[in-house]
Amino acid sequence: MSDAPIQFRPQFKLGDYILKSLVTKFPDRELWLAEQASVKRIVQVVCYHGNDTEDFLHDVRAKAMVDDGVFGLVYEAVEFEGFTAYVGEVLPEKNLEKLEARTISALEIAQMLSQIAGALYGLNKKGIAYHDLIRSDVRFDDQMHVRLRNVACARKPKSDQATRDMLVTSLRPLLQVGDPGATRIGTLLDYIQGLDEKLPLPWIEVQKLAHQISEQLSEAVVQVTRRQPMVKSAQFGPNIMLIGILTASLIMLIGFFTLRNQKARNEAERLLVNAGSYHGPDYKPVEVGAFLMDVDEVTIDEYSAFLVAWGTMSEAERARLYPSDVPAEKGAPRPDHWSEYYIAARKGEKWQGHPISLAHPVTGVDWWDAMAFAKWKGGDLPTEQQWWAAISSTIIDSSERVSIWRPVLGKGKKITGLSGNVAEWSRLRTKNPSFPMKPIQPVALGGSFLNSTQGASHRAWLESPAVRRDDLGFRVVYPVEQ
Repeated sequence: MSDAPIQFRPQFKLGDYILKSLVTKFPDRELWLAEQASVKRIVQVVCYHGNDTEDFLHDVRAKAMVDDGVFGLVYEAVEFEGFTAYVGEVLPEKNLEKLEARTISALEIAQMLSQIAGALYGLNKKGIAYHDLIRSDVRFDDQMHVRLRNVACARKPKSDQATRDMLVTSLRPLLQVGDPGATRIGTLLDYIQGLDEKLPLPWIEVQKLAHQISEQLSEAVVQVTRRQPMVKSAQFGPNIMLIGILTASLIMLIGFFTLRNQKARNEAERLLVNAGSYHGPDYKPVEVGAFLMDVDEVTIDEYSAFLVAWGTMSEAERARLYPSDVPAEKGAPRPDHWSEYYIAARKGEKWQGHPISLAHPVTGVDWWDAMAFAKWKGGDLPTEQQWWAAISSTIIDSSERVSIWRPVLGKGKKITGLSGNVAEWSRLRTKNPSFPMKPIQPVALGGSFLNSTQGASHRAWLESPAVRRDDLGFRVVYPVEQ
């Protein structure tokens, strides 16, 4: 490396990147805002001119492994004339350090903690070490969508007590006295920090409790009833039981949340489709056995319960839910844009210009995750044959061909959403008759709010089970119990 730091300046070019303004300067590196010329987007560039490039690149590789939607993304590393840099995502300017002078609600704090705890649990699960978070590392937008500075590093994992202490000392003063949920959040903060330094609550338990607190405090109460999951959410077992001196307040808190979750899931709203011969594509007959089908698509609310349960499962339980061909590198079943649209749905706000609620169909889910959810519910995705049978058994309402993403009807009297709202994953991969030389491909069925004229009989062969679309969801079918 050179003996003296390189003199970076505005308009300095690093390949496709043009430096715009200096953000922070350290002895061995500088953080700049830059423009990526080819796509016209603003990025951050960390320019390293120190003497341990290999160590710097090891850290960059660790950061690049993190793609959970909460930690800032690393796009690429750049080698350039005597120094190394990495290019990353620009995060929102608002941060926890600037919240000292204002008070936020217990609901907002619960939502923040759920996102932060989930992200830290993800690092721990992957064995990725990270530097201690400081208050300015916790960023968020106007809707309280949390983004964390990417602090992953190529070191051995160490105690995260400093991060826990920072969160507790930063958030506790922001609680409003008498605010609904403030007592519960205060109790949760106690157990994040630990009764003493040896007994902090694991991040997965923090995420679960924070999520359930936010459910209780949210004004949008949506009652969606479906079949009981095949794999039930674990009670707060081994990790909590090891902490023998947890107070009665936390025990009552857990019991209250668990009871509420059980009450929210009763018998399914699903309808019987009788066995028989039905019209398929081009009016060719298809034969199906009897089955039950959910009257509407899986909702955001239901999928959020699946994610909470997922965090309590063992690796063996998770593996049993996925089809055998799931890629080894497959991550958690988190939909695209989940952090953004889930919080918007909880608040009844807009996402990408669409009004959204917890009763809207979940989207941005790939085929493997849809299959896993269906098995968790004790069912499966529908085959094309079952889809045609449902179409023939149901009076298709032309008004369902809507050009908006809308909440499910939930009336339970007929199967809805087959010709509109969101397109839906089917169970089996098949040949596209228009391209018989192509291999079998996964199929999306029905119309969507982005293609509202296509109708219930529309089929689309997709390139991969990994496809995720903003207008693609799914529903579940079940066997008829004898």
